[in-house]
Amino acid sequence: MKTLKKISVAILTLTLFACSNDDTATEENPNPTTDIYVAGNVIDQKAIAVYWKNGEMIELTGDWAQPDAYAKAIKVVGQDVYVAGEQMDGQQNFKAVIWKNGIATNLNTPTGESARVTCMAVDNHDVYVGGILQRNNQTVAVYWKNNEPVKEFPNGSNDGTARDIAVVNNIVHVVGNRIVDGNQVAMYWRDGYANGITNSPGYNIAYGISITSNNEAYIALGQTLPQANRTANYWTNGQIFPLSDGSRSEIAKSITVINNDIFVAGEHYESTTGKRAIKYWKNSEPTILHESTALSTTNAMGVSDNKVYIVGFLETAGQRLPTLWSDTQTTNLSTLPGNAEDIFIVKN
Repeated sequence: MKTLKKISVAILTLTLFACSNDDTATEENPNPTTDIYVAGNVIDQKAIAVYWKNGEMIELTGDWAQPDAYAKAIKVVGQDVYVAGEQMDGQQNFKAVIWKNGIATNLNTPTGESARVTCMAVDNHDVYVGGILQRNNQTVAVYWKNNEPVKEFPNGSNDGTARDIAVVNNIVHVVGNRIVDGNQVAMYWRDGYANGITNSPGYNIAYGISITSNNEAYIALGQTLPQANRTANYWTNGQIFPLSDGSRSEIAKSITVINNDIFVAGEHYESTTGKRAIKYWKNSEPTILHESTALSTTNAMGVSDNKVYIVGFLETAGQRLPTLWSDTQTTNLSTLPGNAEDIFIVKN
């Protein structure tokens, strides 16, 4: 069994944020803190699956005998840290993997096929992992539950991708996209049944999903074409709500609904200036966390005490560095190139 390596990055300064809300303080812990977990990878001659806890990097792979691996999603339940990702096998195919407290379990991947992982949900210690299988030059949207055989989506999973997953009351909600007649169509699978959100050429990928306490689904929508004026949107109850006006290219990547507040994370690009921005919308009002001409991307968002955290990468000195943004700072999580793919926040 591999021993986890913990590496603190000198350039990283993360503080634990004390919660000031009276309804979160308890007699046992009157000054709770916040732990920030981020999953991703770094490149050190090969791809190494890692996660960070409050800025301290923990390697899940990395022994020279181990092949390339990528951590794509992270969840924390009690004292257990679950990380989902993918690792290359001896036939140069990727296999889906779950690391629970650093111990790897390979998920069932059909022989000769390659699995790519995009998302994860944990419900009552059942672990659901979403992604794709690559089969005969075709992609198939799938998910795994624990180590059961992979579940392919009926009614339209071919040439598709599962991009985010949520499980509430044993109902599995998955969003993504599939190709129909050469066009991308944003998809919402509820308990396996397919629902094409729209077949308009403007709205074609569902990137993120949030399920409210009354079982309403909110979905972050992005466009792939046309590049010049992509728009960011979210969908709920059969309606699409625009977050941008098309004057510049914008995209919505992640969504979460807390009480009555709707948070959507994404990015924008201005072709005239070359500026790119990492941003979020709260109830449709935008806030820019970082803006420059450097290449950057939004992968996931976490919200705690009304504070928004976004992870992705930021190109710095010619290298794409895994990065965490918040309202107060931009933090490179490593001096090695890589990517920050997912975030999970725990209040203690």
